Amino acid sequence: MGTMHRTFCRLCEVGCGVVAEIDDGRGVRVRPDHDHPVTRGFACNKGLLAVEVHNDPARLTEPAHREADGVWRTLGWDAALDGISLRLQAIVDEGGPNAVALYLGNPTAFNAQAGVSAGLFLRLLGSDRLFSAGTQDCSNKFSIGELLLGTAHQHLVPDLDHTDHLLLLGTNPRVSKGSFLTVADPVGRLPSIIERGGVVRFVDPRCIEAKIGEVVSSRSSSSQCFRGYLVCVCVRQAAAYLHLGDSAIRRDRRHVATDRPLRRQIRGAVSYLGWTSHHVLRSVNSAVSPSSAKRMPSRR
Repeated sequence: MGTMHRTFCRLCEVGCGVVAEIDDGRGVRVRPDHDHPVTRGFACNKGLLAVEVHNDPARLTEPAHREADGVWRTLGWDAALDGISLRLQAIVDEGGPNAVALYLGNPTAFNAQAGVSAGLFLRLLGSDRLFSAGTQDCSNKFSIGELLLGTAHQHLVPDLDHTDHLLLLGTNPRVSKGSFLTVADPVGRLPSIIERGGVVRFVDPRCIEAKIGEVVSSRSSSSQCFRGYLVCVCVRQAAAYLHLGDSAIRRDRRHVATDRPLRRQIRGAVSYLGWTSHHVLRSVNSAVSPSSAKRMPSRR
């Protein structure tokens, strides 16, 4: 039996606690850490399969170069770095520093050294073209953090222990494990909302196997209309709380649609305020599929 090392998974922001078994310098097995104070023995298959990925015979462990005949051949690190530096220099000489960009995925972003060194390399090169998984599929979270909290690195986290209505748009926690919910075992946590009398509702154009709460099947072209409806309701309820009428909302909406990155999206959504709630609801009901439209609220 090898030695046990307590560590954590670096594939997403939850950072589930795991225990790695090492035998003679080689990974043998990864299991959930049942003594971890936060994740409490939960870890998804992505992290638990780390040993299989690491020991896979097809895993690339040394540099490879594609020759003129199309065949990939391995070469040493010094030769690889020299070749990369020459090609990078030629690219920068022709197109400038911003002709070089970096893309960071989750494992790199949660690595204590790789993410920092990658950003430093790009800065020394003089380029500001840095992209990541956050740029690709959750840039809205970073924009909202900057707009509301002053920094793109601070995010709102749902209070699953106290919420009475959780609305999830275009997500499947059985696959994504609830990215940005920042909780371990989201599938096990969400039923507690229903058990205390709350509501869990998914809105998704795909058929998902949530098996928790209600799934409203929407048409893929209805997302903008649905988000506009939500913004309309939220702004009207906030206005009612502040004792503002529709005229005041329409007069001040130019202050909501600032020159921030979300300006056009917010402006388009707030434009629904030119309609009555009845018109917005009727539009939403016509956008979703017939099987779910009857469950959407409406006024006559």
